[in-house]
Amino acid sequence: MEEMPLSALFEQARKIHLAASESGVDQDVVKKGCEMFQKCEDMIGKLALFSSNETKEDISTNNLKYLLVPYYLAELTEKIIQDDRILTVKASYPKLKEFFSFCEAMELVPDEELAASSRGGSGAPSDRRAQKIARFKRQKAAEAKLLEIKERKERRGRSTKASALSTPVESGEEDIPDDDSEEEREVCNEFEIQSVDQTFKEILRENMFLVTITSTIISQIIVIEFASIFISSVRLDLKKWVTTSLLGLLSQVATRFPYPTNQYYP
Repeated sequence: MEEMPLSALFEQARKIHLAASESGVDQDVVKKGCEMFQKCEDMIGKLALFSSNETKEDISTNNLKYLLVPYYLAELTEKIIQDDRILTVKASYPKLKEFFSFCEAMELVPDEELAASSRGGSGAPSDRRAQKIARFKRQKAAEAKLLEIKERKERRGRSTKASALSTPVESGEEDIPDDDSEEEREVCNEFEIQSVDQTFKEILRENMFLVTITSTIISQIIVIEFASIFISSVRLDLKKWVTTSLLGLLSQVATRFPYPTNQYYP
């Protein structure tokens, strides 16, 4: 990727993000956009545009848009197609979290929005407790099933050993079918799938919470950016008006009070 100014690199990457959001784009283009945003992050770090002890009032308005780089990178990362969807979400989640945490430190998130989104995103305490209990029950059921299979294996081992020694076999240990390995794999797979599914749901729920907050942050950044452009435009118009007015006034003064000529002096 050829070296270019941060502003140009950011605008090109943002165009790719916009195209990927509005319609499907080639995966190579999506990956290129991710690389460009990563390059933007490196340049922002080298230029030291932001500091953790700053607030939004300390940031140059021209640099405010670069706060969106981690967010754009997270969204574009989710556009990368993978067989395992959870890997995609896990890859984008840290960037979304980083963006939210930094904006929160910058005081870009209104307290009321943060509180409302937190209540809506994390769910009611009763729902969280019910989910936790259900997950605990599934885990215990899987553990009990695995313990049962383990005990059957031990009994089979004792039965085989007793047969080899030609000693009497205890009741319940004779002719135990050897089908526990497949059942054990099924239980493990089911439990693993449940764990992955639960992890995926938790990450998605957290992502939805962060996205809700992010929409508020982006709105604020856009408002500030447009306000800055408007103020700059007003200042320019005011400067032109003052300059024009002064020139007009000077012209009137020159007309009314012409510069004295030599005829008034001996």
